[in-house]
Amino acid sequence: MKEISTKERCGIKTRNIFDGMTSSESNPEHESARSFFLKSVQTRVAMLYIMARFLEDNPVTASNVYNRLHPKFGSKSSFVTFIALGRKKGYFMLKPCKKDGRKKYIIPSLAFTKHWFVFIARFEGVPVSTNMDWDKIYNTSCGCE
Repeated sequence: MKEISTKERCGIKTRNIFDGMTSSESNPEHESARSFFLKSVQTRVAMLYIMARFLEDNPVTASNVYNRLHPKFGSKSSFVTFIALGRKKGYFMLKPCKKDGRKKYIIPSLAFTKHWFVFIARFEGVPVSTNMDWDKIYNTSCGCE
C-alpha cells in the first residue's frame, strides 16, 4: 500500500481530489452523474458507501444505507428521496432478493459504474485502463440468489 509520507505526496493527492471533484468533462452524461453524487455531503457519503459495498460484491439495501448513515449524514426520508432520484435518473436499479422479496438491493447501472471509475481514477491521478473487462468488473448479483 502506498503511503503518504511527504508534504508533496499529500499535496498531489489533495490536488487530484480537487481536480476529480471540479474538472469539467465533455461528456454530458458524466457531468450529470458527477453532479448527482456531489450534490451535498449526504449524497457524497451515500454514494461512497453504496459504491464501496457494490464494488466489494456486497451491495446494500436502502435500509442498510440509512441505518448506517442516519442521523449523522441525513434523515431517513432524505436517503429514500436520494435513492428514488437515482433510480429515476437511471443511476441505480433495485434488485429484489430471491429469498426475501421485501429486500431490494441498490445496484448502480453499468453506465454509472463507468462514470465512477473515471471519477476515482482522477482522484488517483491516473487514467482508467483502456482494456477493462467490464463483464468481470460489473456484477449485479446481490448474494441473495
